[in-house]
Amino acid sequence: MFYSLFLFSYSSRSSHVLFREFLDYLMAKKTWYVFVYALLLSFVVCASAVRVGVVVGSSMECVDAVNGSSGYDVLQSADLSMAWSYFPLLGHALCSINYVGCPASNCFCNSTSYWNFYSRGENDSAWVYSAVGFDGGFSCADHYCAKDGDLLGFGYGPYGTVPQDYSFGVVCCSAPGDVAPCGDVTLKEVTDYIVLWSQGEANLSDLIDLIILWQQQE
Repeated sequence: MFYSLFLFSYSSRSSHVLFREFLDYLMAKKTWYVFVYALLLSFVVCASAVRVGVVVGSSMECVDAVNGSSGYDVLQSADLSMAWSYFPLLGHALCSINYVGCPASNCFCNSTSYWNFYSRGENDSAWVYSAVGFDGGFSCADHYCAKDGDLLGFGYGPYGTVPQDYSFGVVCCSAPGDVAPCGDVTLKEVTDYIVLWSQGEANLSDLIDLIILWQQQE
């Protein structure tokens, strides 16, 4: 019965809140399912966290996303000012990035230039022009869906304008405290991370690793 109510209320309440209520219910029943469910949840949460690189022209950043989330949702987490126009069934159309392009009220104001949308998976050696949009349709066959190690690229101009050619390793840094472009740890990155550590927002072990990487470059 509780499971039926759980499904019925799913559309109007967040999955996080529903899971908490479901977990409380199981705990009240003192059932072993609590342990199994918690293990399954921890596996799903760990498996669902992905990183996607975003390249706009020659600038870049790394975005944390949920595995399988739409391109539109991924870009909502990017540090970019973006204007969108929404079309039923087709989804969101990208009008401008950082005030370059067209306003949302007239998304296709320029007949010759627009934001070309590319993707680049782990096995791709170059940018691939996206044959699908950001969130239109009903499945990943109809729009881009996030996978760990992907790059999303945008070049403004006529058809075929490509962004800068970066690899995922350059855009999404593996070392905590290192920021894009990755690989060369700077003194500013070290001092910024020291500040984060002093504020309790970074681990000491990560700070030590970052300092060691910086010293190895000297």
